[in-house]
Amino acid sequence: MSIYPGANESEVEVDGDVVPYVDSVRSKGEPRPIVLVHGSGGTARSHFGALFPMLASRRRVIALDYGSVPAPGRELTLDALVAKVRAVLDDAVPGEPVDLVGYSLGAVVSIALAAERPERCASLTLIAGWLRTDSHQRIRNRVWRTLFEAGSDALGAFAVLNAYSAQYLAKLSPAEAEALAERSSPGPDRARQMRLNAEVDVLEAATRVSAPTLIIGCDHDQIAPPHHSRQMLGAIGDARMARVRAGHAVLTERPAEVYQLVDAFTQRPDEYPAGAHIPPIVV
Repeated sequence: MSIYPGANESEVEVDGDVVPYVDSVRSKGEPRPIVLVHGSGGTARSHFGALFPMLASRRRVIALDYGSVPAPGRELTLDALVAKVRAVLDDAVPGEPVDLVGYSLGAVVSIALAAERPERCASLTLIAGWLRTDSHQRIRNRVWRTLFEAGSDALGAFAVLNAYSAQYLAKLSPAEAEALAERSSPGPDRARQMRLNAEVDVLEAATRVSAPTLIIGCDHDQIAPPHHSRQMLGAIGDARMARVRAGHAVLTERPAEVYQLVDAFTQRPDEYPAGAHIPPIVV
């Protein structure tokens, strides 16, 4: 799992599930640790493989995997994922506030945790997240499930078309695009995560988030389109928003831009007032 040289690898057990995490472990007295929470169908490595080393060059960074697949027939719940992140915090940084960064489903989990344990969340960054699953998302989710249950070879291609922007895919060779589709085949717990995605509703929790929050929305996101970022901006009291020209897979398409936004915000959360739209980064 390690995605940074010299990082410590640990694990905690939560309700019989093993939850591994990696910790860059820098010296005490440095800025607060950043904790990364990945999204559906991913891992700390697959979603934060580029962002983790950039952040860890200056900060202590902790990233977890959701862990072992629950026993057959055991449904995945948002509360279960929140409990896993909370257990990692209690194990790695007991009692300390952290800068929490959630991507996609990880943003949903992070909202719930920040509302439940405000004393542990010094700041919150939500990347390509959403508050409440809408009809557009349910239709896409239903198509995904139909392809999955049929064992269709088209599932990887469907995932790629939804996750990446047209601009990004247009730059790939046919061989590179095909390889990307093959790598996008679902993992062993993706079906349960997709069922959870179809029923997300953390709107009420978002209204209770008190931490300064950065929302990173993606202009070409087809999984959590930009109107979801605007909804988060309206629901969270101390939130500001940045927009990136990328699809949902922004951590692959524009990792350096995301790094600049997260690094600047976690160092100076009050640089932009609540409700502000942060100017785009010139690249």
